[in-house]
Amino acid sequence: MKLDVDEKACIWCGVCEYLCPNVFHVEKNKFSQTGAIYVNPSEVTTDRDRTVLAIEACPMACIKLVAE
Repeated sequence: MKLDVDEKACIWCGVCEYLCPNVFHVEKNKFSQTGAIYVNPSEVTTDRDRTVLAIEACPMACIKLVAE
C-alpha cells in the first residue's frame, strides 16, 4: 500500500497523525501556514486499518491510496 499526500490541499490539522502516529507525522510552520507530512512507508501496511481510518478522517481529503 502506497500513499500520496497533496500538501497544497493540506491544512496541517494533524488528524492523520493523531489517528495513526506510526505512519503520519505532521510538522506545521507556525509563521507561514505551511508544513510537511512525513509518511513512514514501513508502517503503512502494518497499521493498515488505522491508516485507512486516518485517510477517511482527513477533512481536506488530501491523502490518497495509490495502487502499486
